[in-house]
Amino acid sequence: MNQLQTPPNSTYESPQQSPHYHANPTNEIPTVGNFVVVQLLAMIPLIGFILMIIWAIGGSGTPLWRSNYARAFFVMMAIGIVISILMSIFLGVILASLFASVAAIFSELM
Repeated sequence: MNQLQTPPNSTYESPQQSPHYHANPTNEIPTVGNFVVVQLLAMIPLIGFILMIIWAIGGSGTPLWRSNYARAFFVMMAIGIVISILMSIFLGVILASLFASVAAIFSELM
């Protein structure tokens, strides 16, 4: 007897389970209006920052897209801070060398 076939007298029935699709409210598809509202809320100085922290942590019932958006917001903020620090150092060095050279020129003139 083939091992893949069930015997004819067997009462074995293969389970026929239909897939269960549960509507998950946290995985909704965002609309343009949702993004506009999130952008407007993020622009409010202190409240927007607090909301982004709450959404990034993923509070209860926070949609997945909003949580990912808030995390991307903080990643971009960190990148912006690092670039700002590097640019400040770069410009500080340039201005210091410029002032040193100008001071040397003025000291030679006097």
